[in-house]
Amino acid sequence: MLAFLKEFFFLDSTAQGIADKTYRRIVEQARHPSFYRDFEVLDSVRGRFEMMTLHLFIILHRLKNEQGKAKNKAERISQKLCDLMVADMDHSLRDLKITESTVSKSFKKVIEGFYGRLSAYDRAIKNDDPRDLREVIHRNVFSEEPEISLDILDGLSEYVRDVVSFIQSKPIDDLNFEDEGSVANDVAN
Repeated sequence: MLAFLKEFFFLDSTAQGIADKTYRRIVEQARHPSFYRDFEVLDSVRGRFEMMTLHLFIILHRLKNEQGKAKNKAERISQKLCDLMVADMDHSLRDLKITESTVSKSFKKVIEGFYGRLSAYDRAIKNDDPRDLREVIHRNVFSEEPEISLDILDGLSEYVRDVVSFIQSKPIDDLNFEDEGSVANDVAN
């Protein structure tokens, strides 16, 4: 019994540490100037939210598909990453000096949108049709820019497909989210 509890708490604290470091890397990558310069994502609260969601999806998608012995670890990391994103969104809304009642209403809408986007990206990747992913990116990332060029949409779609493919091909232990010289860092750059 004690061994199980020790393993449970160790796994939980390990998952939290990995999630913290991975979340910081997701934030760094989502804020990379190339998305706002080369892919013309609006450098706004909404644009940054969309890039955060997109990059978090990439990692969650990889972790969700983990099998075997590492599945439990992947599930814990995924949950902790979602918890961090939710806490970050809550903090961001409060930083915008929105009243408490408005935060509650806005937060519910933001969370529903966040999980809806994750589902839409997941379906688009599973369909393995570049047009599906392009459509989801257009609807979410560029909803305020209906006239965005096909080249921009295709470029960002290709980036997402390439990163998903690259990270999916690596065993979870090779991803080693804790190591500063890891594959996860290579993917994020």
